[in-house]
Amino acid sequence: MRDLDLSEQSDPELWAKMLRGNEDALAALHSRHYRVLYRYAFKICKDKELSQDCLQELFFQLWSRRSTLSEVTSVRFYLMKWLKRDLIKALKNVKTEVQLQDVGEESLGVTLSVEDMIEESDAEQHRRATIQQALSELSPREREVIYMRFFLELTYEEICKSLKLSYQVVMNYVHRALKAMRSNELFDNIFVWLLAFSAVTKHFLIELIS
Repeated sequence: MRDLDLSEQSDPELWAKMLRGNEDALAALHSRHYRVLYRYAFKICKDKELSQDCLQELFFQLWSRRSTLSEVTSVRFYLMKWLKRDLIKALKNVKTEVQLQDVGEESLGVTLSVEDMIEESDAEQHRRATIQQALSELSPREREVIYMRFFLELTYEEICKSLKLSYQVVMNYVHRALKAMRSNELFDNIFVWLLAFSAVTKHFLIELIS
């Protein structure tokens, strides 16, 4: 019997179904994670075609090798690491002026400007400028941790592993960033911006207003 509510199932549930040969579960994972994975790939290689090719190959290999894969707790984190490895291999085989970030195998290699976090969040230029001003007051590391926690939806443990930082240090970055945003006079506009992100609004707003 075909699953009718795959969109409401968790990543681990979809992953388990995919491992058992459910193509609809694979399609649901693709739909759920493609946009974030593409933006992550493009951030690394600055090449739209290469990013798309690597993503297409990733999901093809995911399906082809499903019988050899194990269950995972964080599907997105797993896919991002897989994608990064594929991008590194691809970049070694093509002539490119792009300088790949010098990051470890376990690191996601996310370095962010303010624009990276808001480039598609809102079409209105004045609101973009407002949010850009608020985020620009955070340190680069604070923006990085906020992005990984609330936009990539990684756990604190996964952030620690990727950045090679202790749990307490990561928590300190998050606390300082949220405190700075709460004290910013542009706080109301930040709320409006966050409401555009249905996938992250719940967790971010809870921590931002607490």
